Order: sequence, then C-alpha cells, then structure tokens
Amino acid sequence: MPEFPKNVGIRGIGMTDWVGYACRLTTRFDYVNTFYHKPPRLDITADVLPYDNELDFVLSSDVMEHVLPPVGRAFRNVLKMLKEGGLLVVTVPCSVDEVMREHFIGLSDFEVVNFRGKPVLLNMSADGQYQVYDDLVFHGGPGEALEMRVFSRTAVADEMRQAGFVDVRILDDHPPFGILSTTPPLGVLAIGRKPIGASGPS
Repeated sequence: MPEFPKNVGIRGIGMTDWVGYACRLTTRFDYVNTFYHKPPRLDITADVLPYDNELDFVLSSDVMEHVLPPVGRAFRNVLKMLKEGGLLVVTVPCSVDEVMREHFIGLSDFEVVNFRGKPVLLNMSADGQYQVYDDLVFHGGPGEALEMRVFSRTAVADEMRQAGFVDVRILDDHPPFGILSTTPPLGVLAIGRKPIGASGPS
C-alpha cells in the first residue's frame, strides 16, 4: 500500500475496518471508515443509504456475519452504493459446511438481555410467537458483534451473485497479498464488481 500512487479521485468506504490499514487508505484515496455503532454511521441494511452510485470500492471485513437477516439485503445495498464497475471486497469467517447456517430464523422484534449472568436473545416473530435463543456467539470488537450466521466457503460468492455482482471470485492462497488458506478454512475473501450499465436493483 505505501507504494500505491495517491489518487483522491478514487472514492471508497470501509465497514469497521482495522485501523492498521484504514489509516493508510486515507492517505491514498478519498476513503471513509464507517461504523454501525458510532459516527460516521452506516447501517448496511437501512432503506435510506448515505451513498447512491458514488463509490469506487467498499471493504467489508468480517461484517456480513453480523448484519440482520436477510443478509442478501446488505449485499444489494452495497451494490446500490457503488458506481458502475465499482468493487466490493468482503471477508467472513466460514465453516466446512456446504450451506450457510442462519442462527435466528424468523428474527423480527428482538432484544439481547442478560438472564442470570448469561446473554439471551428474545424474539417475537412476525406471527406473534416468542422465541428464546441462549446459545449466542459474540465476536470480539465494538458495536453489534453477535454472530447472526456462519457462511459456507461458497455462500458469500453466491450471495454476491444473487445481489447482482459480476466477476465474482473467491481468492485462494496468495501470500504476496496476505491471503493464506488453511485446512479446514477459517475464512474466505471474495471480490465482485457492479456491472457496467447497472444502476442497482430496485
């Protein structure tokens, strides 16, 4: 990154990016690191977004496993924010399972409460039924760190394609870029572009 030429004409955002590279990105591009829990805020599942066909790139590092379901809405919103040809780079933890596992089916009106010293998720489904989940997984870091799902190795790419991204690829072992594969896989890095001639899904 230090060798990359400065170009403030390239505009992008991160979603709770690690400060180690977020600070460097600000010296090279018109880049803003956004957060769910503090300014500059970004709720990637919101109906109203702060960007509209404006961004050259969006970085999403270990975020999509935390967003509220359905996760496809988050990917479609990223597509809306990108310019034509804009790039999404996304990483998520993953499992060896063949399909993505959603932890909270029918999540609607919910709250995480402390019951006898343990976090419990209480949900009222759309049909008025109460649900209790007590096997919660939280990842380290600030803001909303409750794990909503576990991706399979290919699920991220599948979700990106369904949202409208093209040229979607999962990047395998490539040490010069800091991409190291493991067995079993601990995570996955995928990239995809917004197609030329697309203004985003309605």
